[in-house]
Amino acid sequence: MSTESGKLDRWDSLAIGVTIFLTTTAYFVIYRFVLPRLAVLYEWKLTWPAGLLVVAPLAVFSVLAFIWFRKMAAILGKPMKRDWILLAIIAVQLVVLAGPYYTLTKLHQNGENATYSYNGWVSQLENRQKMLPDLLKNHDLESKERLEIVDLLGAPSDPYDYQQGEQFLYSLGSGGKLVIDFQDDRVSGYEIVKR
Repeated sequence: MSTESGKLDRWDSLAIGVTIFLTTTAYFVIYRFVLPRLAVLYEWKLTWPAGLLVVAPLAVFSVLAFIWFRKMAAILGKPMKRDWILLAIIAVQLVVLAGPYYTLTKLHQNGENATYSYNGWVSQLENRQKMLPDLLKNHDLESKERLEIVDLLGAPSDPYDYQQGEQFLYSLGSGGKLVIDFQDDRVSGYEIVKR
């Protein structure tokens, strides 16, 4: 408890320090481990609802910090010195801004991995499964010729099929294969073969 003179005794200072440490640690864990893992697991993209979910702990932490400053001023019986408040605000902001930045970066990466692009398809084999729905939605494979497919998806996984084969096989990482069938150098159909 505080003494009559409005100063904190040693146990009050220790309790406040431990509270700040535990709160900051919980905040860090939420932003560094929990939200990014959920974002990757559920493939959240950078949208307004996901952004609001990311900002919610920041808002709660800011309100708790404001209440803490008010409580400290009440315990001491006078407003805290301006220098200490500024120093505390700078320290809190460094922690506060690092968390959402990391999580929003993960959300942005999820959105990038899910959007088809030629360079992404050719260079990121492990993300092809995520790009496939966007590819099929925006490109009508069945109306294309053999060379148009090569222009769209690059050379097939098996070089033998490139010039003469009746099928192109495109690996989807661990998710299976995209098999494109040809008849007279035009796509006659395609299927996704799961492993």
